[in-house]
Amino acid sequence: MKDLQHGGVTLRQWLAEKRNVIMLVASLTATMTFQAAINPPGGVWQDDSTENFQGSPVPYPHKAGDAVMPYNHLSAYTAFYIANSLSFVMFLYTIIMLITGLVFRNNYFSRFLNAIMIVFMCMTSTSVLVVAIVSLNAITPKQYKKYISRQTGKMLILISCFLVIAVIAVLARILLVIRRRQRRRSSSDDVNHANGDQEAP
Repeated sequence: MKDLQHGGVTLRQWLAEKRNVIMLVASLTATMTFQAAINPPGGVWQDDSTENFQGSPVPYPHKAGDAVMPYNHLSAYTAFYIANSLSFVMFLYTIIMLITGLVFRNNYFSRFLNAIMIVFMCMTSTSVLVVAIVSLNAITPKQYKKYISRQTGKMLILISCFLVIAVIAVLARILLVIRRRQRRRSSSDDVNHANGDQEAP
């Protein structure tokens, strides 16, 4: 890979900096998902309870260390379990790819791995969002869920508007850069043609 320069920074230096940033984010998120796995929303039971003092079975038999959430929100806990597990596994894959450095080599296999890593990062971000929403919904009291849902909807609409504006700005910036490069190429081609005409007898 050639050491192309842009703004005084070589391409290899930019890739190394990008790898360090992604590694930091992946490590922090993997730690967060692992912590959520061992300490799920609602906590865990602190005692063993399978029968009462009369020897009759209790309504919710459990042992110390069992998660409390599935006893009250089984479907939400299932979504939390799947999303959190996917996030943890995908971030481990990302960390392994960054440590080996395969995704930053200049060949087709590395480009394929890089594309997979980007897809995994997007899926992991979505999974983390699902984990956060499920966790907040599980620990929110029922009498306040409607009010909080309405306020959250308003906030999401506002955030979506800002995101649309940001995407439009980024696309406009990309188009501007592309046009500038095309103009530079056309001007350099014109200069080359002019030099060729002057050298011709």
